[in-house]
Order: sequence, then structure tokens, then C-alpha cells
Amino acid sequence: AARGGSVPGPSVSGTGGCNDVDGGNVRVNQECTNQSPAALLGRAQAQNETAIAVNPRNPRQLLAGQNDYRHGDGGCGADWSFDGGRHWGSGLAPHGFTAPGFTGARHYWNAAGDPSVAFDSSGEAYLFCLVFDRAAPTSDAESTASGLVLFRSPNGGASWNFPASPVKLTTGDGSDGIGLLDKPYMAVDTSKASRFRDRIYVAWAEYNVDFTADPIGFAWSEDHGATWNLTGAISGTSPELCPVNFSGAPAGTCDANQFPQPFTAPNGDLYVVFQNFNNAAAGDDNRSQILIVKSTNGGASFGPPVKVSDFYDLPDCLTYTGHDPGRSCVPTAPLSDRSIFRATNYPSAAATSDRRVVVTLASYLNRHSNPTRGNCTPAGFNPDTGLPR
Repeated sequence: AARGGSVPGPSVSGTGGCNDVDGGNVRVNQECTNQSPAALLGRAQAQNETAIAVNPRNPRQLLAGQNDYRHGDGGCGADWSFDGGRHWGSGLAPHGFTAPGFTGARHYWNAAGDPSVAFDSSGEAYLFCLVFDRAAPTSDAESTASGLVLFRSPNGGASWNFPASPVKLTTGDGSDGIGLLDKPYMAVDTSKASRFRDRIYVAWAEYNVDFTADPIGFAWSEDHGATWNLTGAISGTSPELCPVNFSGAPAGTCDANQFPQPFTAPNGDLYVVFQNFNNAAAGDDNRSQILIVKSTNGGASFGPPVKVSDFYDLPDCLTYTGHDPGRSCVPTAPLSDRSIFRATNYPSAAATSDRRVVVTLASYLNRHSNPTRGNCTPAGFNPDTGLPR
């Protein structure tokens, strides 16, 4: 039966005919699982970096997103429910190309991911997506382009506008000083008390060409994503909080960051909370920190960074397994020299009507780790990867 006019209803047994129910759990992404050779296990099966949103006008309408590998490589998956999560429809955002391209009428993207989802106060649904081209060492393609694009849906995620609205695009060749746009997250202000109601806020990590810095980039839209206002880098400076620099920027520049999450307070105040690594100490101390910045003018400008908490990130895979340089993972030594768990921790936050801000985060390595049982204790950073060990 149709829902919401001509929108097809979610499938009970799976969009691809693959019924996958475990006890009382309901599978959100409804496609069948692909099969891959041993060398590529996980690449075509994984669904990760999930997000979910609830329609403020209809709490039974849900929208989820994930890195989606149903077509073999990553895409921005979107899943939607009209009955409070009992049944789901599932698909991919149409991120095949954006128009115009860098030099032609279109630019075709060969992968996508890192989606975030939201609704505005009218029930319009949005999906913010990273699009990119894979280059060396995993591809022989020449392109290193990446982009941040926004999709809009009038039917809860069952279909999307095409092509998407570009927030920011880069060739990745260094001509604009950008090497990669990464980890985009989104918030929509739906508060009736806010003078910025229905303004869309997006934040991301913006790597330079040699990947020695990634300040937090920011943009906002007040016309449902049709046009965008770019604020610039918002992660700020603080000699006390950011004493260590990897990029040659002026002392105190907080430009080693990741996982920015924007969120709003009922009065319209805007916050962005993010990981920061400019506090890396010498010796065995390899703490990182969570910072937060605040805007009272709808994202036009932000105050200086404030420290939320220290945290310990997952350790370097290469140090403990000899595999996967440049990635963090859960060590399984001495049981195994491989880890089947790739994970990270990033902050999630909310603001209340009484001026409180609540931030949740994870911290994996600390003074209570037990090395006699195969656990890890902080031991500085691997100079080859820059990751904790």
C-alpha cells in the first residue's frame, strides 16, 4: 500500500527479497548482502557510520543513513520508515554526478559516504553526503576530487532531488589549497523560539594538500539548501589548548581536527563540537581533546574554542598488528596479530532550554588499561603514522 500519496510503502521482508530479522531486531538497510573474494571481504558487505533522524511533525516517520556498499564501493545509503521503525524502505542517494563539473557539463563521482540526515520543521528531509573519486594507492584514476552535497526529499527519503545542491567542491589537486573534504555532519534548527528556524548548518574537516592540517569548515543555508554561505574555518586559535602544531601554522592554531557535529539550542544558539589533536604531549602521554565553539548569529561567526574533555583514541593498527597503516583499531594481541574491529570515537551533543550543553564521547585507552591481560597503555605516538600507541 502507498504511504504519503504516491510514495511506495516500505518492504516487510526486504527490498531485495532478503528477509533478515534477528529476534525482535529489525533490519534498517534492506538490501541483500553482496559476496566478495577474500582479498576484498568487507568492501561490498559493510554498512557503517550510521545516522538517524525523526520528523518533528510526525514521530513515526524516521530517516536513517549509512555508508552503503550495495553497489560494491561506498555510497550514501538512505532508509525510511513510516511506522515508527517496524518496516523500512531502502535505497541510495543519486550521487552519480554533479552539474556543472569542474571543466565540463558534469563531474562523475565514483564513491560517496559519511552521510548525515535531518528534517526541518515542515517535515522536509535532508541528506548531507561526501562524494569523492578514489585515487592512488587503491585506484589508478587520476582524479583526487571531493565534494560536499545536500539532497532534499519531500517524502521522507523515499526519493531525492537530482542533482544534489553542492555546498563545496574541490579538485584536490592543490589549486585551492585543499587536499580532501571529509566527515561532513549536519543540523537543522527546528525550534519555534529560534529566529534562525529551518536554517541548515553543515560542518566538515578540510584537509590541506599535504594532510598536515584539517581545520573545521562550516556553511549555512536559509533557503532549503538552494544556496550556501561559507563561514570559513571555525576551529579557532588558543595557545593554551592547541600548543602543538603539525602544519607550520601560527602557534595556537587549532587545525588538527575531525568529526565536527553541529547542534542548536532552543533559543537559536549554535554549537559545533569536534575532536582536536593539537594538544599532543611528549613522551607516553597521547591524550587528545574534545573542543566546542559557539555562534549566536546563525553561523556567521564563532567564538573561541572551549575544552570539553580529554580522551584517548584507539591505537595505531600498524603498531599492534603490523597491518593497515594509517588506521586505528581494537588490538586483539596476544590472541591474534589481526584486528577485525575498525572503530573511532566522536562526540555527540545536545543543548537544552535551560542553557545546559551535554556532550557524550568515548575514551578507549587510559591509566586503568591492563597490559598483563593484553590490553594497551598509552605509549606516545607512532612517528610513521601519527597515531597513538
